[in-house]
Amino acid sequence: LVDKYRKKANNSVMRKAKKKKMAQPILVPTESTEEEIVFAEEKEKERIVKQQTSVYFLCAAVLATPYETPPYVPVALAALSKHSYERSAPFAVRETVKMCCA
Repeated sequence: LVDKYRKKANNSVMRKAKKKKMAQPILVPTESTEEEIVFAEEKEKERIVKQQTSVYFLCAAVLATPYETPPYVPVALAALSKHSYERSAPFAVRETVKMCCA
């Protein structure tokens, strides 16, 4: 179960766009339609919900056994550490990770 939510947490981290080398610059400005903007906003909301769910579960898994260190705890902490400094993460997610690791 921890592995499932670890994968979800890793997939919900926003990645930096790769730099692409272009032979010719694009001269036509790309304008987003209203439908594309709405779709992008919905997709971002889904990503945030997945991120919050997975981070909250991983924190619960880590805090569930305070006096032992089961084999899944280091894996969960490694997945959580990616969310502690992510700027695109909601404030509640970053604070939850900080409180879990403190």
